[in-house]
Formats: sequence, structure tokens, C-alpha cells
Amino acid sequence: MSKMDVGQPSYDELRARVAELEEQARQRDAALEASERERGEALDQQAAMAEVLRIVSESPSSVEPVFQSIAEKVVELCDADDALAFVYRDGMMHHVGGAKRGEEFLDFRKVPGGLPLSEATISGRAVSTRALVHLFGPPEGYEADLPRTAELARIGSIGAFLAIPLLRDDGAAGVILARRREQRPFTTAQIALIQTFADQAVIAIENARLFNELQERNREVIEALDYQTATAEVLEVISRA
Repeated sequence: MSKMDVGQPSYDELRARVAELEEQARQRDAALEASERERGEALDQQAAMAEVLRIVSESPSSVEPVFQSIAEKVVELCDADDALAFVYRDGMMHHVGGAKRGEEFLDFRKVPGGLPLSEATISGRAVSTRALVHLFGPPEGYEADLPRTAELARIGSIGAFLAIPLLRDDGAAGVILARRREQRPFTTAQIALIQTFADQAVIAIENARLFNELQERNREVIEALDYQTATAEVLEVISRA
């Protein structure tokens, strides 16, 4: 071996080194792209939550605008094909908001007076147990436990359901239901986001309750004052006669 050959890398070694550097660069690019994507998703989520809170503050007496906004955000940010919102009161489930991706997905018609709570459905089960219910895959896997939801999955070709209850100290106040066609589960991040929306929905329900109670008290006070004023006027007329 000549002196010039000592310590000189071979062609194969150079190729391996170049390949190693290219792989490191690819990993850095992939990590940067993932970081940018996560940052963008986080900003979108923050903007969505700020929008919902803005609607909460602007709709003190009604929950429907809040739930409608939440349903739209769930479809937009959680890769759902549709989202429905229900409040539970007087033993009935009342539809208060909904959104879907495209017109071909299942329609949900608002039933006057609401629907009775049923543990044969995923929404009813989430409300009655006060626990998240997550279904995906063939409906045969949950048909015995939730037959009506399994039937709906077949009719509508729905592959995944997620029902998150709206929890208060005295029980569940309603549910947010997200659905998609693919037999693919919702991710941990998507579930956490919908849970945050559910917490905001509970705030809206409580705000509306307090606002309406205050309005009712104000009406009662005004009526009492009007009665007292009218009585005083009558007594004054009597005293003058």
C-alpha cells in the first residue's frame, strides 16, 4: 500500500457517509415539518376556542349559537364527517346544534319536544353513565351493547362514533357526538379538543340558566312594583273622595 492510500476513505465509505448525511437532513426536515404542523394546529385550536368563548359571552340567554359553533369546529378541526349537540332536560334529549362535511352525509331532523333518553344509543349511554363512549370498526363489535347505534352505523355507513358528555356537578347536561365514515378511531388530541369544547358548552348552559333566572326575578320585581304603584294610586284616589 502506498503512502497516498493511508487514511483515505474508500468510495463505498464516502457513499455511506453521504447517505447518512442525507438521512439526517431528511429527519430534520420531517421534524421541522411536524413541528410547524403542530404549531398550526395549536393556533387553529386556540382560535376556535376563542371564537366559541366569544359566542358564549355574546349569547347569555341562549345556548343554540354556542352549540352550533362547537359542532362546526368539531367537523373542521377533528376530521369528523358530522357533529351533533344535544342538551338533556326533563328526561329528554334536545338537539341544539349540528354540522356536517358535505351534503351526502346523514341528515338529522330536530324532533319537537326532544327524544327520550335511550341507553341503546351512544349519546344516551354517554349521558346516563357520565362517561366518554368511543366506537369504531364493524358494528358487529358493539351491536349487542348498543343496538340502535349499530343499526345507524349500517344505514349511514358510519365507521366511528365519539360521544362526550357535558358534565356538571348534578349530572350530565347533554352530549357532543362526532361521527366519521372511516372505521378509524379519533385521536387522543381530537378527543381532548372536543372535551375542551364540552367544558365550554357547560359554561354556556350555566350562563344561560343564571341569565334567565335573573331576568325572571327582574320581571317579578317589576310586576311587584307596578302592583304597589297601582295600589298606591287607587288608595290616593279613595282618600281624596
